[in-house]
Amino acid sequence: HTFDVVQSAGNSTFNYVNPVRRDVVSAGGDSQQIVIRWVTDNSGPWFLHCHIDWHLDLGLAVVMAESPSDTSAHNNPIPADWNQLCPIYDSLSPEQLGAEGS
Repeated sequence: HTFDVVQSAGNSTFNYVNPVRRDVVSAGGDSQQIVIRWVTDNSGPWFLHCHIDWHLDLGLAVVMAESPSDTSAHNNPIPADWNQLCPIYDSLSPEQLGAEGS
């Protein structure tokens, strides 16, 4: 998804007429905010996140569920051949897989 940046960090005005379109935006400082908007025309889960690893570890991310009722319409069923992809892995015991308490 790309989105409209309606309000940039450090700016007090909103631009609903011709906002900048981006796929990434700076969130600014602690007391600043940004406002984004996007068209909901692509159903499914969309991960909105920070690109700093330790921020992700702290939970600074969210999954936007866009049109959940339409999501299943474009999910493809898993083919039967999928079950034959990893026979060696499938034959491993819980101990070999490192299961807790094994």
